[in-house]
Amino acid sequence: MKRAIVYDWIDTFGGAERLLQSVFDAYPEADIFTLFTRFKYSPWAVKYRSRIHTSYLQPLYSICHSKPLLAPLMSTATESFRLDTYDEVFSITSSFVKGIKTSARHVSYVFTPTRFLWSQKKLYQPYPLFSPIAEHIKKWDLIAAMRPHTLLTLSHFSQKAIKQTYNRSAKVLYPPFDIAYFTAIKKRTRKIDIPSRYFLFVGRLEPYKRVDMLLEIFKERPTVHLVIVGTGTEAYLLRKKALGSHNIHFLSEVPDEELAYIYQKAIATILPQQEDFGYVALESLFFDTPVITVSESGAAEIVKICGGGIVSTKQTVRAIGGVIDIFHTLSYTINHQKIAR
Repeated sequence: MKRAIVYDWIDTFGGAERLLQSVFDAYPEADIFTLFTRFKYSPWAVKYRSRIHTSYLQPLYSICHSKPLLAPLMSTATESFRLDTYDEVFSITSSFVKGIKTSARHVSYVFTPTRFLWSQKKLYQPYPLFSPIAEHIKKWDLIAAMRPHTLLTLSHFSQKAIKQTYNRSAKVLYPPFDIAYFTAIKKRTRKIDIPSRYFLFVGRLEPYKRVDMLLEIFKERPTVHLVIVGTGTEAYLLRKKALGSHNIHFLSEVPDEELAYIYQKAIATILPQQEDFGYVALESLFFDTPVITVSESGAAEIVKICGGGIVSTKQTVRAIGGVIDIFHTLSYTINHQKIAR
């Protein structure tokens, strides 16, 4: 059977990219299509380079490195892929590539309805001039969501959002967690110089991750340390906002051997965002570090299934800050068998 795998773009590393590696390795003969790549920030993908095909946006992205600037072109770039010669197409997406056109059997693993158009539009559309463009893309997005034969998603939280936005049913299929890999990493843990006690955030520094809320929370608690691990489009802005706050620490490119140490020494890992799934929550629990998250998220499902955390009923500075204040008074039991499943 001739297969193609399609993903929005390959230019970073996070929980979604851990899933991508699993899929790419499971189908070594499949061709990979993506709108554009930037291997400098996604070295994990270099070994798949010979299989990867990009769209006409590649040279533009190589010049501007801006997704917002290219967003008006992404729908046509998605439709430009020629995939009719394949027997099966598997798209993995949080935005555009569910909208590919193909006569092949098309299964789409949709993480979430396109964030900047729907649930997170206030964070991603700060400029009034962008609103007419966004409205045009929304119309296309609704059509695009009808194209796959089958929809899968990674949490009941996302399943509900897909139904509300696209009026389509999606089957929940939780992403795999590589116990063998992280067990090996745990044995190779490498110590780094960080505060002795701290709360932790791990993830992309993007608007929907709500790291801005964490900065506000920890600025109000100058004796409590926060370690932030990640890169993204908001990195410069967040570092600038944190200037003068000596209890807030940023780490950028961290290998997994050091990340293991960071997880193990943290008081808790905080996910303040409305996360589709929350792979970071699984990683944290694997290293016996409890999780703080919000009720409207896939990460809350992980805490409910695996234990080892507390869920804030509101996504506000006051509510999450309150949880941080009482966290030391609570005890947690992590079900490691559930993580493996």
